[in-house]
Amino acid sequence: MPGLTRHLLRGLAPVVTCLCCLNLALGRETEEQFIRENPNSLHERFWLNAGIFRPYISTTLRLDLQGGMQLGTTINLEEDLGIKDSVSQGAAQAGLYLSKRLFVSLEFFQLNREHVQTLEKDIQWGDEAFHIGATVGAFFDFELYRLAFGYDLVQGEKSYFGFVLGTHMIDTAVGIGIQLDGVGRVHIDTDASSGGFLPIPNIGFYYVYVPSARWRMVSRLDWFGLSIGEWDGKLWSGGLALRYYLNNNFYLGAGGEYFRIDVNYANSKWHGELDLEYYGPFVQIGCRF
Repeated sequence: MPGLTRHLLRGLAPVVTCLCCLNLALGRETEEQFIRENPNSLHERFWLNAGIFRPYISTTLRLDLQGGMQLGTTINLEEDLGIKDSVSQGAAQAGLYLSKRLFVSLEFFQLNREHVQTLEKDIQWGDEAFHIGATVGAFFDFELYRLAFGYDLVQGEKSYFGFVLGTHMIDTAVGIGIQLDGVGRVHIDTDASSGGFLPIPNIGFYYVYVPSARWRMVSRLDWFGLSIGEWDGKLWSGGLALRYYLNNNFYLGAGGEYFRIDVNYANSKWHGELDLEYYGPFVQIGCRF
């Protein structure tokens, strides 16, 4: 994945450099002094963070005719309909240890994009057909809630390792259509949407390394795959974050996130395929208690 690596390094390099410079500027006090003044620096019971995520996005869709009697056209929203393939969006996460080893966490991320484009190929979208040269409006809204319960299998002095059971709750809305306003211009008709709600369970693992009282590295990897009835799909999700603690309660962070879902499913609003992939760097500010 050379494109993924370049995208992450280009976004993270200046942020990590700033964190290292900040560490040099504030690092005159000894490690022992920091731990003495912040006795809970190696452990945390509650954490909360918010930040900006700038992913590169690829979205491939197919909406079949009602009941799946005829396949629709497979389209890439970014290439075929001109929707932006990179945007900056907010993201947030919170977590709480319920016991010495068991914790619960919740994450939220949202992607909303739209565009008006003149078609360069014919598209069969559900029961509608759009031909070359037609000017259409398209939108894609995506919300992700990640709920996870984790258990620390191993707790060392400077590291933690464990597994999670959770679910990615995904809500999508997508539409393509020709909708004219009062002066004949095409605009986005968000009422004509397909998609729906997808709760996808997952299993995963995480690893936390604390090389010093000020630095913490957090990594995770989630996966799920299942084929049953009219649902067939896989999910991959992972992330790596580096945090720098200004004191015992507040930190700055930077890292990278990867997500992909590839599913064929049917519900009251959708019968077709969704293949969504995004990855990119993020920066965040957080607190712990």
